[in-house]
Amino acid sequence: MTDFSIARQFARVRSSETDSPQTDPGLRKTHMHLTDEQITKFQQLYKKRFGVEISRARAHEEGIKLVRLMQLIYKPMTKAQYDHLQQRRKKDQKGG
Repeated sequence: MTDFSIARQFARVRSSETDSPQTDPGLRKTHMHLTDEQITKFQQLYKKRFGVEISRARAHEEGIKLVRLMQLIYKPMTKAQYDHLQQRRKKDQKGG
């Protein structure tokens, strides 16, 4: 399992805009919720990947940060956009 696929697993959380501050200042504008199951899964994946056990509180905070990062950088593309990208890559590989 790649780090990206791990991140995508945690991108499935409910979020809503709010002004209430969170632990991390970077999370102030977005209130998110991870289920107990998601927190436990994050702890398992974290231990498997880094060899370190983390608390539920840390797993929750790190999971929220990961989801927020994915929301900021991951932009799904349409089939047409994907096909265009593949054509452009093939053209670039051919040198022209």
